[in-house]
Amino acid sequence: KDLADPGSGGTLSDRLNPTHPCFDKQLKTSWKSFSKKERAAIVECDKQKMTASVSASVDIQHPFEALEDDHCETAIEAYSD
Repeated sequence: KDLADPGSGGTLSDRLNPTHPCFDKQLKTSWKSFSKKERAAIVECDKQKMTASVSASVDIQHPFEALEDDHCETAIEAYSD
C-alpha cells in the first residue's frame, strides 16, 4: 500500500495499530527495519496526507437554503411545533 495514496486507508498510527481496522501487517513488520531517515520520510508523508484530507473542500448541495448564521446545534425539539 502506498502511504501517499489518499485511498490507502487510515493514518500512519492507524496502520501501525494491530487493533485498528486499517492495520497494515506488512508495514508494522517492516517498520523497525527502516532507517531513521526513512521513518521520518514516512511520517512526513503521513502528515501531508492528513493535512490534505483536512483541507479538502467538499461541495455540499443542500435541498434548502443554508445560511452561515444558521446553527446546527438546534435541538430536534425546536422543530416539533
